[in-house]
Amino acid sequence: MVEAFLAVLGVSATVGLVALALALLSRPLNRHAAARWKYWVWLVLAVRLLLPFDLALPASPARVELPAAVQQPLAPGAAPASGGAPASAPGGTAENLPAGQVPQAPAPAPAPAVSTRDVLAALALVWLAGAALCGVWHLGSSLRFYRRAVRWARPPSAPATRQLWELCRQDLGVRRARLLVNPAVPCPMAAGLFQPTVLLPTEEMDPGDLSCVLRHELTHLKRGDLWYRLVLLAAACLHWFNPLVWLLLRQAWADLELRCDDEVLRAAPPEQRRAYSEAILACIRQGQGRAPVLTTYFRGGKGSLARRFANILTPGKKRGGALVLAATLAATALLGALVGCSVAAPAASADPAAPDVPQGYKQVFVDFAPYAKARTEIQGGEAAPRSIRCQVLDGVEGWEEQKPALRASLQLPEGWQLRPAQAGEACLAAGVNAPFNLYDQAGSLVGTLGYDTYFEGQINGDDDFYGHGYKARYYWIMSGNVSWDNAYTPVSQTETTENAVCRVSYPADASPTGLAFENDGILAWDDRLMRYAALELAAGAAAPEQLAAIAASLTLLEDVLPAPTPAADPAPVAPEGFARRSITMPAYGGWETPYNGSIYNVAPFTVTLALPEGFAFQVPADASEVEAAVEDSTLWGKVPILQGGRQVGALLYDVYEPLPPEEATENPRAVYSTIMVPNHMGWDFEYTEVSRTATASSATCLAGFHSPVLPAPADPATYLWEDGGEQGWDMWYKKGVLSHEDTLGVYIAMYFDYNAVTDEQLTAIAQSILLSPAAA
Repeated sequence: MVEAFLAVLGVSATVGLVALALALLSRPLNRHAAARWKYWVWLVLAVRLLLPFDLALPASPARVELPAAVQQPLAPGAAPASGGAPASAPGGTAENLPAGQVPQAPAPAPAPAVSTRDVLAALALVWLAGAALCGVWHLGSSLRFYRRAVRWARPPSAPATRQLWELCRQDLGVRRARLLVNPAVPCPMAAGLFQPTVLLPTEEMDPGDLSCVLRHELTHLKRGDLWYRLVLLAAACLHWFNPLVWLLLRQAWADLELRCDDEVLRAAPPEQRRAYSEAILACIRQGQGRAPVLTTYFRGGKGSLARRFANILTPGKKRGGALVLAATLAATALLGALVGCSVAAPAASADPAAPDVPQGYKQVFVDFAPYAKARTEIQGGEAAPRSIRCQVLDGVEGWEEQKPALRASLQLPEGWQLRPAQAGEACLAAGVNAPFNLYDQAGSLVGTLGYDTYFEGQINGDDDFYGHGYKARYYWIMSGNVSWDNAYTPVSQTETTENAVCRVSYPADASPTGLAFENDGILAWDDRLMRYAALELAAGAAAPEQLAAIAASLTLLEDVLPAPTPAADPAPVAPEGFARRSITMPAYGGWETPYNGSIYNVAPFTVTLALPEGFAFQVPADASEVEAAVEDSTLWGKVPILQGGRQVGALLYDVYEPLPPEEATENPRAVYSTIMVPNHMGWDFEYTEVSRTATASSATCLAGFHSPVLPAPADPATYLWEDGGEQGWDMWYKKGVLSHEDTLGVYIAMYFDYNAVTDEQLTAIAQSILLSPAAA
């Protein structure tokens, strides 16, 4: 978008300069150039404005190169980033400097820089919004005017008017047009792009004047001048910020009327020209108001009348029009080649080994060595739900004893975080060593990164057991039920390495959901290390260009890591104004019955999420300490949420049979049936999904309860009331959050007092939820 915006600015500047030059030379041009030539001049310039391609030469002398970043000035009195403490000269502090040596003040830290591209991207959005608003305004006003004018119009009633209309129409060869009379239109005009119409304010006109009017408007329709005006308007809307373009528009429309006059009065005698001028004056005396831009009105603008009358009454041969058109074309092309605008490339790093990190990404370094005993495997089967879990092995394979574990570097979108998977934790990729789970900005699990090894015999063997090429290297993840061999596409290659994107296919018998599905994959091998890295991401978690960028940046290392090595993120970072909280469910016992035994026998799981600062869970010792509340009657394990010692919400959970992701998305009631199906309550009001992975999703909603079956709380500020009218179906609502995890077969439901959290806070809470197995 930035490059397109820069191209628009460049074209707008060059065409604006040409339009300004033509405006300054308008008097001699009007004397020597016919209007029909200037008609084509304005059309050429309008088309150039609508085709904003940068034609500037790479070494153009007038190319404007914007800096890659702009330094922000420090606020008055602000301390430098170094903290303002005096720095010592080399070799000692201020107290032990040699005599006569003055301590040096620290160099002020550079002010923070703002990326020029970020600024231009914001301006481009403003430009697009302005262009859309300008276009909608003008098109809407023209369409509204046309519909009202036609709706209240009538065909001419006088036979003489109808006869004169047919005579003029046939004489000019206009087949498709109609004549209507509406006293509300300010003057005679042509309108209607798709149904050409000539509108008259009255048919009680002098026959000679009426003939002039009809021939003028029919000439406009014959030459397609309404479409001509539309092209000019589109150019002006696209360059709404440039006053020179609007100047071009005014000149073009004035010349359009002159050209039409010339066509009507071609070879006309002086008396006919005088009658034509008197017809224009008569329309000016009778009409008031202005017509929209997508109409041609006979009287024209008052500001151009003197020039128009001079053109009508004193015709002469004007031979310089072709020269003007050629000069305009040459000037537009020359300025387009000489004037350009671009953004300077970011300054190269002084360290040649430093990676070039694109805007919006960050460099991440991963050391797999401390986690070499961990591996991901598909667990479960017919007796239990399948899931991909991290497990820690008792020992290491022989090749791990012979070689140090792998290290890697890659570039991830800003806000994404990698952290090592813990024992029993859910992962996305199966069959990789030292798994690191990847979380997006919202804290949702979107991928798993790991590695594995191969040996010389796999890639150089004589038999076909392991296959050939990349398939031999990735044999262990391409020969099983779960295959990374779908849509394999290399993105970078050297003699000893190859990076690629692919699709990871799960058949039904290996899928956690029981249905076949695919995720996105990134692979990189290095023959010098005899290792490969594999990153599996939930389908749709990254755009195709992001996948390609991450894949191209993935580099395998062995013994070298930057110093200091950044520590793995301990957990997703909570948004500003929030605090990270976690709780293990079921949090207590005491409500177990034969009816709900399966619910309380569920494997313990951990709920990790962000709550607004000041909010906290209050875990009771057992069910007897929890005050029974009617709105919780269909859920279990209620844990109150307090703010300042006052309960403002609660966390609850239930179990469900996992569904295919597409079914869960289209029909959340199938997941949350116990709280969406009962007729006395429903958590599906304003259900809005805010995050999704291959096996989980989170949403916000309104939890609605039917009164008087479930009486409303005493404090009306804590709920939203809806009067059911005569039917008596009164409802009251609290704000809700829902989240489920297929690999666990559980979902949580949280409700908050209506006045306890804002809608933005509710969304942030939902986006931050992570459900995972409880640590052993």
